[in-house]
Amino acid sequence: TREGILATLTSHPNHFLAKTIGYEQSLSSQLVKDGFKTFFVRGDSKYYSPELNILFNLGFQNIIGKETFAKQPSMGNYLSFAGVPDYFVFREVLEVLDENKNEKIFTTVLTTDTHPGKRPFYKELGYPKPPEWLSDWGEAGVLLSYLFYHDHDVAVFMESLKNSEHWTDDILVILTADHCRPPSVTLSQVPKVDMDPLCRIPLIFLSP
Repeated sequence: TREGILATLTSHPNHFLAKTIGYEQSLSSQLVKDGFKTFFVRGDSKYYSPELNILFNLGFQNIIGKETFAKQPSMGNYLSFAGVPDYFVFREVLEVLDENKNEKIFTTVLTTDTHPGKRPFYKELGYPKPPEWLSDWGEAGVLLSYLFYHDHDVAVFMESLKNSEHWTDDILVILTADHCRPPSVTLSQVPKVDMDPLCRIPLIFLSP
C-alpha cells in the first residue's frame, strides 16, 4: 500500500529514496502550492503502518480515517479492526465536497472492503445481492462478491456525484489501485485470472 500510494502520487515507488529527496515530486504538495486544500480519506486507521507521516510529507493537510468515523455515535455497529465500510467512506467524500464547495480541493480516497474479512452489514445497508452462481465458487466466489459490492459503491458514488452541483467541467475523477490482488490459491480458482504478481491495475479518468 505504501509503495502504491507513493508511486501514484510521486511516480517514485521507493519510499527511502523518495524520503531522501523530500517527496519533491508529490502531486499533492504541488497542488497545495497552487492553492488547493488536500484531503486523504480512508476507511482503515490513519495510523496504519508509518503512512500517517508519509501522507503529511506528501502534502495532505487533512487526513480522515477510522478514528474520525469512530467519533460518530451512529458508527458503533460498523467499526471493526479493519476500519469502516467503504459505504461510509464514499459518503464522507461527498461531505468533504459539500463543505468545501467554494474551494479548490484534491481528495485521495483509499478503500478497503476488497480485502479479506467478514462483512455482515451489506444487507442492512441496502446492497444488492451478488449473483447466485458465485456461491458455487467457494472462497473465489467470496472474493468476487467483495468486488461486486465495491463496484456497487463506486457506481452509487458516481451517480450521487453526477447529480450534485459538483459535477462541472472543473472536476476530474481518477479510478486506480495501489496494487493488484496478490497471487493466492483463492485467486487461482477464478477462471482466466492473471496470476502475474505484476499484473495490471485499472486507470480510468471520468469527467463531465
